Amino acid sequence: MNSIAYVDHEGILNVLGGAGDSPRRINAPDTYCTWPNWSPDGRTIAFSGYQSVDAGDNELGMYLADLDGDDARLAYANDFETGEIAPNTPHYSLWSPDGSKLAFVAQTSDGALTLFLHDADSEAPLRRILSGGPLYCAWAPESDRIFVHSFQEHYLIDLEDEFEMRQFPGSSTLYMAPAWNSVDGRAAIFLDAENNRQRLVVLGLRDPEVKVVTEVPGIGACCWQPGGSALALVRDMRGRSGFYDGLWMLEPNEGTENKINDDPMLAFFWSPDGSKIAYVTTSETGQGSLRWAVHDVESGDVTYLVDFRPTQENLITFMYFDQYNQSHSPWSPDGTQLLFAGELGLQRDRTPLSDGESNRVCVVSSDGGIAAEEIAGGFIACWARGL
Repeated sequence: MNSIAYVDHEGILNVLGGAGDSPRRINAPDTYCTWPNWSPDGRTIAFSGYQSVDAGDNELGMYLADLDGDDARLAYANDFETGEIAPNTPHYSLWSPDGSKLAFVAQTSDGALTLFLHDADSEAPLRRILSGGPLYCAWAPESDRIFVHSFQEHYLIDLEDEFEMRQFPGSSTLYMAPAWNSVDGRAAIFLDAENNRQRLVVLGLRDPEVKVVTEVPGIGACCWQPGGSALALVRDMRGRSGFYDGLWMLEPNEGTENKINDDPMLAFFWSPDGSKIAYVTTSETGQGSLRWAVHDVESGDVTYLVDFRPTQENLITFMYFDQYNQSHSPWSPDGTQLLFAGELGLQRDRTPLSDGESNRVCVVSSDGGIAAEEIAGGFIACWARGL
């Protein structure tokens, strides 16, 4: 099993290695930890912390823990009496692809959300990049630029040109995170159109090429295929349910658009090799649980895996999946397992999500060959990438 960082019910950050290994505790005195996020090289974990054993305390901080070091260190302390950016979510953090920088979003004293940049390779002070809200971001494949969707606007920040900020024309209010293709450097964003519709646009950020791929009604979200040129798209949200009406596959280079799956979609995540898409849908029977499924892109086959009820933290990754796909993918690096936290099993009636010790960190085989397994008690977990 690949390494996993998880937070137990006491707010202690743990690292779990191979099967049968005992977890290793990360030393963060007087800190209730949450939202771990591995650096790409697997040597450092960024995490949020409540600077008290009381998770309701508003003294929030962003921490870094080097796995070959001693105590975790405070990288950023929130402004006095500022709160979380979402329920049970003090910050959002996103490592640059080369692991040299950590971008994170925090609430600041001006009442806005603010994007900060921490340089992990130097002792340079934190850099305040941009304020707004809502605020979502994506790193360039070369780690030299950040593309930001802040409220209605889009900005490209060039880190190698004195943080030059360029604003793109057009507004967007009906989607969340931009997507950046790691192969050819193109970005995919949505721009508002008339009558509560939006255009999915692909643009080259180093050249003036702009291409309208499709137009969709209402809210939408998309993610690039890893190592490929396809975009997976969800659209046509079913009322206020949070579920989109199926899954589409687009090939911007060829101008094709096909609906490949009719299941209601709460969230989806590409496998590391781009051959499959894991998604969260409704349970076949019952209103109180969700179900993991995996769609094979080439064959079209769907494998239904396990019914479960997520933790509040895991539900956040589903609600904002186009952003968390970049930082907290449920896929193991080798593509054989999915990682999640919550309660296993089908539940017929809707009830409030549990925040107690019934929540477990779980893995399930992505091919359905091995049943879901509880590996630890906890409420949030993530894979070590590239290990």
